[in-house]
Amino acid sequence: MLPLQPGLEESPFGTDGTVLGRWVRTEGEGDEARTTVGTPDGRSTTLPTGGRIPGVPIGTLRLPGGVEPLVVSHYRQITLYTGDDAGGVRELGRLTPLERGGEFAAGTRLVPPVDFWHALRPRDESASAILRALSDGQAEELLRAGARALARRQAEMAAAGRADTADGTGSTPGKNAKQAVPTADEVLREAVARSLPDLTEPRLLRGVTALVHAVLRLAESVTTFVTPPVERPRTERKRLEGMFADHRPQDGDDQTLREATAGLAELHGWWGGGLRWGTLRQIRAVNHVLSGKPADGKPLHSSARLTGSAGGWHSEDFTVPGDGAVWTSVLDVLRPLAYRAAATTLTETHRQALLLLFDAVTEGPLAVPGGALREIVLSEPHHKQERSGQVLRRDGRTVVVLGCQNVDLHRGRVNWLALDHDPAAAFGAVAHFTLERETAHPPVFPAAELAEVTTLIRDKGAAPWQPEAPGILAAATRGGLGPAQAALLLAGRPAPS
Repeated sequence: MLPLQPGLEESPFGTDGTVLGRWVRTEGEGDEARTTVGTPDGRSTTLPTGGRIPGVPIGTLRLPGGVEPLVVSHYRQITLYTGDDAGGVRELGRLTPLERGGEFAAGTRLVPPVDFWHALRPRDESASAILRALSDGQAEELLRAGARALARRQAEMAAAGRADTADGTGSTPGKNAKQAVPTADEVLREAVARSLPDLTEPRLLRGVTALVHAVLRLAESVTTFVTPPVERPRTERKRLEGMFADHRPQDGDDQTLREATAGLAELHGWWGGGLRWGTLRQIRAVNHVLSGKPADGKPLHSSARLTGSAGGWHSEDFTVPGDGAVWTSVLDVLRPLAYRAAATTLTETHRQALLLLFDAVTEGPLAVPGGALREIVLSEPHHKQERSGQVLRRDGRTVVVLGCQNVDLHRGRVNWLALDHDPAAAFGAVAHFTLERETAHPPVFPAAELAEVTTLIRDKGAAPWQPEAPGILAAATRGGLGPAQAALLLAGRPAPS
């Protein structure tokens, strides 16, 4: 308790005219535990706290219309509860002090710390009374009006997207069509304003709109959850999710591959939460198209289509996966990786990851002797085009765009990382692009031999460790290697854990 300061006599937490604050009493154990919080004006609330409601009760907040939710502090968040018909409590919403109001207080630019809530005052008492008097039927009609407004906006967005596709280049006309469509918040705010014409205070209107949007999103999620899934045709799934979308073998995810190849090859890329199989999917898809088969994944974005003669080059209509890590460095170290896969020091998880990698590489021309393969960086003016996964062909030559290398905003250009496969080894220019860099990838471990080694390791497991081997290797180098260095080499240069 603290002495009441001038100006806080109308604290929504209540006061007896002399002090502000609260008292808290906890009693009972286990499921019978109860916590009571009281304020100086004589109000108190008891709630069950048997492990179900963590946090520190602050008190009941007196709001316009006689509503008094219980305020509980949960670490960095403040949660509001109300009583239910069974004598318990249910959550109304959450706020984070010193941040924007978010979903439950969208009209508040900054939520003050709870100690400052004693100074909160009603924003528009008449509007609060209107909301308190809202019947269930009126609330349902408000939600229906919001749903209709969002459906109309979705139709307008689809029409704008068709205009972009009809434009064929993704240039300004199509973009302007989409930019002219109001945002979801704007159309919902208009629907709320029409349904509740007496609700005129802008920030309050914004807050009600956010709650309507939250309820509609929740209703959509519930509908999706209870609706039995419909099996998509295989061709449709490829168009939505890309080639080899169902290829997700155990221990073949991007993170495990990165760990298994660490120290010998670097798999650069974005690493987020959850398992992703982009690397194996992209390698298999690249081998697929280098074998002469057409790409069979997502449709190529209209902005990536070639125009004019393009030097005889043509683009396929569909793409390979474009979301894998940059894996091309493994092509130069397949032999060391195979040695590591046979080492007893490697975990079974990482061994399985390497074997899956070898399977993907040996599916097509990536490791076939006699083929000519180079890694290239292609540059062109930047117009926000999307080429990741694009397949370009000309006279038996195939170029696969693996992804965006970088965007040079100063020069107004974009660089694409690609693989160029030319059975004749003649290479040359690629359509309208400027060649920025090239790196040859000759087959260092022929596919047939790598496949045999993969089968042998899978059948026999790791090669037995020979304790005398490090000493023999160190002696053979005549002091070039010490015993520890020799042991690390023979162990396949295990990556630090």
